[in-house]
Amino acid sequence: MAGPRTLDPDRMPLRELVDECLYTAVRIRQSPLAKAQLALAESLLADARAGLAIEAKLTERQIEADAGIALRNLDLDAAVTEHKSVIARLTRGKTEHTLYQRFYGGLSPHALIRLGLRAELAIVEPWIESLKRDPDPALSALATPLGQAVKEGRDAVAAQDQVIQALRDFRADKRAKLFDTVNAGRRTLWAALGALDQGPDFALSFFRVGGSRSRGQTLSLAAAEEAVAAARAQLAEAEEDRAAAKRQADEEAAQEAARQDAARALSQAEAEAQALKQRIEMLRAAAEKRG
Repeated sequence: MAGPRTLDPDRMPLRELVDECLYTAVRIRQSPLAKAQLALAESLLADARAGLAIEAKLTERQIEADAGIALRNLDLDAAVTEHKSVIARLTRGKTEHTLYQRFYGGLSPHALIRLGLRAELAIVEPWIESLKRDPDPALSALATPLGQAVKEGRDAVAAQDQVIQALRDFRADKRAKLFDTVNAGRRTLWAALGALDQGPDFALSFFRVGGSRSRGQTLSLAAAEEAVAAARAQLAEAEEDRAAAKRQADEEAAQEAARQDAARALSQAEAEAQALKQRIEMLRAAAEKRG
């Protein structure tokens, strides 16, 4: 071999990177001939452990943010449900009523509640100022709880966006640089160990060949669980990207539906106004003839 195996950041979880560094450090601790390389090996191990700690903290923050999204989505659904109840009472359940159309248009409250938090916020947030200005106390009273639910929902979305970006930044920058550092350090160690002239297998023995499953070995339960956790984290990020794209599409579809509803309502109002204008002209003409 020309050198130690290059550790791939796209395929290897940080837990395994730590294991690779630990293996090399332990082997060097065991070998009096290699003691001059112990400081570098320990430094690589410390860097790998620090990187793992950062990723674990970010992953914990992501889980907390995801839980916050779920909580605030329920809170906003509850506020919309209360709003729906008041509107239904004031309109006697008539969905064609102007008050109902003012808020829901062609979107049913049930369909609105089924939307994700981001899409629901985009539709509901403009209601707050409208409710505040309404002279009906039953409607204006809804502005406060709805406004609080929207604010907390926006905070939850911001927290999730921040941690997702932090994870992306870490993986693109510090995590990638960590693998570069470790791979460079491993090559330095390989060269130094090879220079001791202890035979072809001496330097090789300080590195795990083929990773944790080399030489017929199987993953330990802890290592397997770590690998699964890392894969799940990558899957969760990919699913979040997909969900974000779907939320954006849902928001655009809901906004387009609202625009079309408003356009139809405007067209209907203009037609009714034109019909009234024509009737007024006819009545005026009839009155003039009688006069």
